[in-house]
Amino acid sequence: MQTQAIYIYKNWHIYPELNRIIKEDQSFQLEPKVMQVLLLLIKTPAEVVSKEAIMQKVWKDTIVSEVVVSRSISHLRKIFEDNPDTPEVIETIRTRGYRWIAPLTESPKKADPAKNNQISLAYKIKDLFSKSRIGMILLSFIVLSGMWFLFNQSNTSSVSLQENIIPKALTAFEGTEMNPQLSPSGEYVAYSWNGNQKNNWDIYILHINSGKNIRLTHALEHEIYPVWSPKGDRLAYLKLEENKWHIYTISTLGDKPLKVFTPNNKPHPDLAWSTDGKNLLFSDQYDERPHALYQLNLKTKELLAFTNPPSQSWGDFDPQFSPNGKQVIFTRLKIPGSLIRDLYITKFDAGAIPRKLTKEDQEIEGLCFSSDKKSIIYSSNRSGTSRLWKLPISGGTPKLLPLSENHLTAPSQSKHTLVFQRKVYDSDIWEIKLPDQLEGKTDNHKILASTGIETNPKLAPNGKDIAFVSLRDGVQEIWISKDGEVQKLTELKANQINFLSWSPSGKKMAFSARIEDQSKIFISHLENSVTIEFLADEHENLIPNWSADGQWLYFSSNRLGSWQVWKKHFQNDQIQQVTFEGGFAGKESPNGKSLYFIKRDKQGLWQQDLVSQSNPVKLIEDMDPTDWGSWEVTPTGVFYLQRKMNKASVAFFDLENETTSIIFELKRLINRNEPSLTVSQDGKRILYVQRDNFQSDLMMVKDF
Repeated sequence: MQTQAIYIYKNWHIYPELNRIIKEDQSFQLEPKVMQVLLLLIKTPAEVVSKEAIMQKVWKDTIVSEVVVSRSISHLRKIFEDNPDTPEVIETIRTRGYRWIAPLTESPKKADPAKNNQISLAYKIKDLFSKSRIGMILLSFIVLSGMWFLFNQSNTSSVSLQENIIPKALTAFEGTEMNPQLSPSGEYVAYSWNGNQKNNWDIYILHINSGKNIRLTHALEHEIYPVWSPKGDRLAYLKLEENKWHIYTISTLGDKPLKVFTPNNKPHPDLAWSTDGKNLLFSDQYDERPHALYQLNLKTKELLAFTNPPSQSWGDFDPQFSPNGKQVIFTRLKIPGSLIRDLYITKFDAGAIPRKLTKEDQEIEGLCFSSDKKSIIYSSNRSGTSRLWKLPISGGTPKLLPLSENHLTAPSQSKHTLVFQRKVYDSDIWEIKLPDQLEGKTDNHKILASTGIETNPKLAPNGKDIAFVSLRDGVQEIWISKDGEVQKLTELKANQINFLSWSPSGKKMAFSARIEDQSKIFISHLENSVTIEFLADEHENLIPNWSADGQWLYFSSNRLGSWQVWKKHFQNDQIQQVTFEGGFAGKESPNGKSLYFIKRDKQGLWQQDLVSQSNPVKLIEDMDPTDWGSWEVTPTGVFYLQRKMNKASVAFFDLENETTSIIFELKRLINRNEPSLTVSQDGKRILYVQRDNFQSDLMMVKDF
């Protein structure tokens, strides 16, 4: 894919269309807003641009503090190796702003970032020899010889792991391309794409060399996650019909699809086809047990449980067969509602005991066997952002693959060709203003944003202050927005902060965070910013919620082998079990008389009378368990996310009339398995998380 390096500073090439800066063999991927800040400066060289002007132009209609500007400038200086005390690139003008002071060359020609090694080589040699005619002759000879050598090396030998590899873009379509799977021959990539209109997922096949792209499915329903048969003549995939996933197969020639099986529950979008062509593996759930891998005989339709995860875990996912078909790798998810998981390997035999390969305590998004059959390639955020790692099957320390990209997921390798998915996005916090505030017109707008990812918003009892989790400084921490000012609350450097809860007084913050392979509950005293551990025993403890009187803290735990709602008193060590037939993410009603909770494996919201201790009743039918953190109880009803097919809406269940109404239909789908919705107690202010500037393309490295 070719694009234009609009500006060149020394050996740095700036590619605005790709949000990328490349220097020699280094590639730096910028968040879109950081690139906007850079362009704002270099388009007005030597002129002072104030922080206010930058915020107004880059973060228009968004409430942010000056910290987002200073962090963007700091990030750019780090890339350009610029010392702020003796600046050569970006100068700080005290009390006024910033200005670009480095010389720039505007590139008149199209340039391919994949060829940047040769370009940078030319610049480096030019600096050494440009002062003499002989030097220029030598320059021409060396550059041509070097380009000939690089060309021949790229076509005759494998890439060394010591090099910094710039992948080739396979796709650059509108919308999102995901789940790439290389054919057994290594010539084709099957993948899912939601089309130019971004409204419907279908299965496509791309020929790697010619670039020919073939649409294989044409249904109105979503069709995702293709996997190849061993012969490469068919694909299996998942199709969504009537809010339920079904397994289909289809010929690569495009014949009529064939439905082969309907799983019991909504399966995780993963399939694996055995190398003998007789079986499919996929993740499913039965009888309230954790998700397990199931083996489907394609001829007899017989279904067998392949793995038996412990009851405390969330379950097993992402199966992949080894090239010889004798082994299976998969991930085991320990904590509900997260991507934190570990890699396991087992023989493809009934009753085989899986062997744990990693203790990642990090997010894993996709895995595959390497072409040499000796290692596993997988996506992990163990270095802070999703990158690709290589781990020997025998175990050991993972090695980072030297790919000059971030946010890499879903690897697939065949015949020494590696393909994967590159995601670039940020999520921001939006506000819905209800009709009585806008003279009958419902509106929404962005209120909290940065160059990082914002999530997990929580409105304070006063309905004004907002606590949220942000990656704006590179690590997940809790921040608080108060009167337009944003300040950091924590310095935990946790692997994951997964839920926030204000005390009724608004003076304390409870939250759960995962630190050193353990989920713990903390309390922050907001007046002095002191954070203490509240519950950190040997069990998994999640999702704290305060009682109405502020004396108890409800939480979810699997301490007796199944997920239930518990509560702990603040004045002593008393811990009580509250639910007994499954319970998760419990919240007490504002009057303290009822407990509302979900079940991690069933649709719906349950209500339990805390006074009479009567059996729980199912109150709402259509609440998805993956939205465990995206609902709020108010004195008059329950606000929650209602999902139907490819749409999500903010819905309200009236407790008095027991009726449901739609408050606002969201323009984009909201992330599952993370808290994305919060509502003020008067029901007049609604905040939600939306993924903005989302892109996902398929990338490739050959001879890998």
